[in-house]
Formats: sequence, structure tokens, C-alpha cells
Amino acid sequence: MCQRPATRGPHGKIPLAAGSPLPLGERLVVAGHLSKSLVHAALREQRRTGDLLGKVLVNLGFFTEEAIEGAVARDAGGVRRRL
Repeated sequence: MCQRPATRGPHGKIPLAAGSPLPLGERLVVAGHLSKSLVHAALREQRRTGDLLGKVLVNLGFFTEEAIEGAVARDAGGVRRRL
């Protein structure tokens, strides 16, 4: 499976639209951080394991835990959630 690194903003964070109504996987595709095929692979793994998508993306090596936590925190108004 071919992986491409996430594009980082000026502070090393993955820039996503805060408060976006889109699910995490779709936001990552729209922002250009992940391909649709990699999101589908992650969603299959999510169904298999029952883990949160963010945790699956970290376990598959697509993102660091800090990057996903930061993206989720920005969407939650700054509240950082552990995976």
C-alpha cells in the first residue's frame, strides 16, 4: 500500500477546517492529506477492529497520534482528546 505523508501547516499541524461537519476521513481527503483509497482501507480496518478512525490511521502509519489529536482538538474547539 502506497502512503503519502500528510502536508503540514506552518507549525507542523495538519490544517483542517475547524467545526467541519464532514467525518474525519472525508476532511483528510478534501484537505489533500489522504487518498480516497487509503481512507477506504482505513475504514475497512476500522470495521474489523472497532477502533476509532483516528486510532486506525495512526496504527496503519498514515499519521502520528499527535497530528490526529490536534486535528480532532481543533474541531472540538481546542479540547484535545486522547486516542
